[in-house]
Amino acid sequence: MNKSAIRCAAIQYPSGLIFSLPAPNRHHNLIWMMAELGIATPITGTQGFLDATGNFITREAAAILVDSDHKKLYSEDLW
Repeated sequence: MNKSAIRCAAIQYPSGLIFSLPAPNRHHNLIWMMAELGIATPITGTQGFLDATGNFITREAAAILVDSDHKKLYSEDLW
């Protein structure tokens, strides 16, 4: 598993805006942050990651990138 290919957990909001926090934060930390910023709950958006170059990738794409045995990658798989 190439964990270095993933930089951090991220959520892409429907507007295209991407929220992220540095590792070892997880998606629930992002959801709490977004709620604290005043984004209406429940938080919607696509959960994924930022890759080593800063591009947003889905959980499915991240699993392929790190050569995981799972169909979706979770931050718990990384840190």
